[in-house]
Amino acid sequence: MNSFKAFMALTTGLVLAITGLLLLWAYLRAPEWGLVPLVAGCGMLFMAIPFIRLLRDRIATFGRWIPAFSGTLGLMIAGATLAVFIALGVGESRRIAAQPGAAPGVIALIRPAALLGVGEAAQHLGMAYYLGQDGPKDLALARYWMLKAAQTGNAAAQLDLARMYARGSGGPADGVLALAWAEKAAAQGLPAAYTMIGTLYSPGGALPEDPQKANAAFAKGSDLGEPEAMFNLGLAFEYGTGIAKDSRRAFELYLAAAKLGLPEAKLNVGVAYMKGQGVSADDGKARDWLEASKAGASAEVLMLADKNLALLADY
Repeated sequence: MNSFKAFMALTTGLVLAITGLLLLWAYLRAPEWGLVPLVAGCGMLFMAIPFIRLLRDRIATFGRWIPAFSGTLGLMIAGATLAVFIALGVGESRRIAAQPGAAPGVIALIRPAALLGVGEAAQHLGMAYYLGQDGPKDLALARYWMLKAAQTGNAAAQLDLARMYARGSGGPADGVLALAWAEKAAAQGLPAAYTMIGTLYSPGGALPEDPQKANAAFAKGSDLGEPEAMFNLGLAFEYGTGIAKDSRRAFELYLAAAKLGLPEAKLNVGVAYMKGQGVSADDGKARDWLEASKAGASAEVLMLADKNLALLADY
C-alpha cells in the first residue's frame, strides 16, 4: 500500500511538474498570453514539490514547514491564475465588443474564460468566430460558443443565438428555437429581442407569417425605445399590414426612430416631409432628413436618399 501511495504521489508530482514546464514554455512561445502562463507554470511547479519525495525530503532539511507552504502557495497561485484567466477574458471581450474589427490573438485570450463558464467571454468568443476577427470565419464554432453563453443566461448571447437559428448560421435554420431564445432574451428586458420576435413572424421570417403577432412584438419593443421596432411598426401603420392604415402614426414612429439614429427611419421621415404623408409637406426638412439618412447607411438607403434628393432638386 505504501509503495502504491508513493507511486501515485510521484505520478501526481510529475504531472504537475510537466504541466508547469509546458506552461512556462507557452509563456516563451505565446507572448499574447501575457504573464498568465508564467504565473500558472510557477504555481504548478510549487504544487509538485510535496508530491515528489526527493524534492520534498531535500527541501525538508531546511525546514519541515516548506513542503506544506509550497503546496499551499501553489494552490493560491493556481487560484489567482484562474481569476486572471477570467478577468483577462472578460476584459478582452469588452475591448473587442467596443471595437469589433480584426483582433489577432483574441481567441487565445478569451477562450480560457469561456471554458471556465464566463457567459460574456463565451459570447464574444462566438462573435470572434462569427466575424472572423482572429482568422477565418467559423460559423459552426460561433453557434457552439453562442449556445454556451446563452445557457449561462446571457441575454445578449440569447438574442445572437436566436438570430443564428433564424438565419441558419452555423447549422440548420430553426424558427422554433429562434423564437424560444428570443423570448428568453425578451424576458430579461432586452428591447431588441422584441424586434427579433416580430421579424420571425414577418414576411420572409423563419416562422409562418402572422402580422398580428409581429405587430404586437414590435409594439412592445417600441414601448421600450427600440428604434428598429418603432420603424417596423411604422411600416405596418403606413401600409396597413395587420393593422388599420394611419400615416400620421407611421410618421410619429419613423420620427422617434430617426431621432435615435436609425438611417432607414431618417429616410422615411424625409420622404414623408417630401410627399406630405402624415405631416405637412416641407422641402427644407425633407432635404435635411434625407441628407442625414446617409450617415452610416446601407447601400440601399444611400441609393434611395440620393434618388429622392434628386427628385427634390427637380421641383
